[in-house]
Amino acid sequence: MRTLFRSSQSFALSLFFLTGFLPARAADFGFTVVIQAGRANGSSWEVGFGDGSVVPTSGLNSTNYWNDGSPLNFTMGYQHSNNIAYVDLAFPGSPWQGTFSPSGTAPTGLTYWDLPASNFSVEAQWRPGATSITAGNLQLGSGLNVLQGLSTTSLTVSQQKSGPVTATLAAPVLFTSATGDWLLTGAITFVGLGGNGAKDSDLAFQITAEGTEVAEPGAWKLMLGGMLLIAGMFRLRGKR
Repeated sequence: MRTLFRSSQSFALSLFFLTGFLPARAADFGFTVVIQAGRANGSSWEVGFGDGSVVPTSGLNSTNYWNDGSPLNFTMGYQHSNNIAYVDLAFPGSPWQGTFSPSGTAPTGLTYWDLPASNFSVEAQWRPGATSITAGNLQLGSGLNVLQGLSTTSLTVSQQKSGPVTATLAAPVLFTSATGDWLLTGAITFVGLGGNGAKDSDLAFQITAEGTEVAEPGAWKLMLGGMLLIAGMFRLRGKR
């Protein structure tokens, strides 16, 4: 019982250090990106941003529109220096970019980012024709301290008179960025567009990102040092 008590003490003190130095999880800064089927004639929208409701971003039309069944490379992320969230779509010969400035106080310096699993998703709504959407080849950019990476590099759903169907990550993506910047690359593929197939939000890919400033960059090292010190103290006491 005394050994168990000592272990409990050690755990409690370690937990104190851990919770004391983790960044506050205030959800006062973040944004959502939606990439959806839209319409080739320009009467709908294909990319939207928001930090409350999603706001459409114009720019795609019959010239720049999804090639049904063919993957299109994309890059999305956040640039702290300009306070912009962005999406780059690599249309051959005519690349496209949409940007959005999130409201709220942007984190400065070391930033803890959370991409919640439930909002990292692809969705297919009911349609009489067969449709599908895939967000594949997903990869975080370099220069990040990844605490919990992508649980999968590809999300896909399909339907034929069976929607809505949704696929999400199994766990959130967690990382810190020394500058606040980050990016995610991948390829998006829409299948079954137009006619009895998909339009507007019938096929959609969504990501939400929440950023929190880490006030004390040295706190992570202090936290680790404190936990190691506590563990050493109780190891010595246990030998007495």
